[in-house]
Amino acid sequence: MEHADIGLDIIQIPISVLNNGSGPTVLLLGGVHGDEYEGPVALTRLLAEIDLERLSGRLIVMPAVNLPAVLAGTRSSPLDGGNLNRSFSPTATDSPTVRIARYLSDVIFPLCDYCFDSHTAGSCANHYPAAYVSLTGDRAKDMAALDTLEYINSPLSWGQPVLDGPFSEWVAVEHGVTYFGSEMGGCSHLQSNMLWHSERAIYRLLDHIKVLPLDEQWSGTLESRWITGTQGGMIYAPNNGVLLAMHEPGNNVRSGDLAGLIYTPEIPSQAPLELHYPKDGILTATATTGRVKRGSLTHWIMDESSKEALLASAS
Repeated sequence: MEHADIGLDIIQIPISVLNNGSGPTVLLLGGVHGDEYEGPVALTRLLAEIDLERLSGRLIVMPAVNLPAVLAGTRSSPLDGGNLNRSFSPTATDSPTVRIARYLSDVIFPLCDYCFDSHTAGSCANHYPAAYVSLTGDRAKDMAALDTLEYINSPLSWGQPVLDGPFSEWVAVEHGVTYFGSEMGGCSHLQSNMLWHSERAIYRLLDHIKVLPLDEQWSGTLESRWITGTQGGMIYAPNNGVLLAMHEPGNNVRSGDLAGLIYTPEIPSQAPLELHYPKDGILTATATTGRVKRGSLTHWIMDESSKEALLASAS
């Protein structure tokens, strides 16, 4: 891969292809954003531990797909500032990140039946464990996808119509891929409980689609809630300061209740700024940076839903 402006010759992205039997092809992605650690480690462990004789299908495993960002521990690539999950537009200007996106869209996605894309809230926030699926409007496919999401059985089961834009899920769905993913953890470091949820979601997906039988350690059933979300459930800091969030992710919250306080120790005479929840819902993520900047995300509230309502919303 050449890029004259930065003198880069090759980005050696690790990719493993495991094939046995006649089952479907599944793409497992980690490291789309380089400051998200649970997915890359979950896939690294899978590659070390999998018993190929039990596999029935093909796994394409890319635990560090945005390798420059993974090595730097940053959301976007240090080579060009590119956010891989915003780089799938066919008219995007050529860059190292766009070339990775085009390799996925032109070469990898057409091979696949399913994709699981592991995410966290990265450096800026902590996300309650949620697995999600992109719904296409094809009722039969969406019913099957929601059945699979129900079997994955994460604490939050999140369904929404596929995002139309320069996103990996849009390109994958255009190629007929059933697209799952997760948002689990964040906080700028690897959390053992979130790693467990990330691994569990991947293995339960593979079991449900008959690619890899489930080990006993992933077999227990968790309480799960159906959710959906929009930008209207996000709270952004109106100015700089130190955030005190009033609730942990996973809590039910009510419109108008106090969500947090932003203190300004540099101006001690200034009263803390109050943040209030814009609606009822489930608090799915809160900022973990301590000091927040104006315009940065502080809270994300999603709507509790049902399997039937999610199916209807995509039709």
